[in-house]
Amino acid sequence: MTLITIKKIARIPGERAKIAVESYDDRIDPVGACVGVKGSRIHGIVRELRNENIDVINYTSNIQLFIQRALSPAKISSIVLHEEEKKAEVYLKPEEVSLAIGKGG
Repeated sequence: MTLITIKKIARIPGERAKIAVESYDDRIDPVGACVGVKGSRIHGIVRELRNENIDVINYTSNIQLFIQRALSPAKISSIVLHEEEKKAEVYLKPEEVSLAIGKGG
């Protein structure tokens, strides 16, 4: 029986990775289970990937909420979805951009 599912992964090798996880059991925190106490579970993976940043986020089928979680901690001003093209326009204040896409973005 699967308790936690990895739903999506986006990665820029050597820089950062975002992993969206979901649990079908309400008693289980999927992010906490993947990261572990004080990062114990994910720390070995980070070390193996030469200190690549790994963000584990809760998956949701609500696209706008999913984008907000993926770009956290940046505060999003607005999101315009183009579902037929599978694209989104995300608007942020200039000071929030580096939080959303990183220093080298």
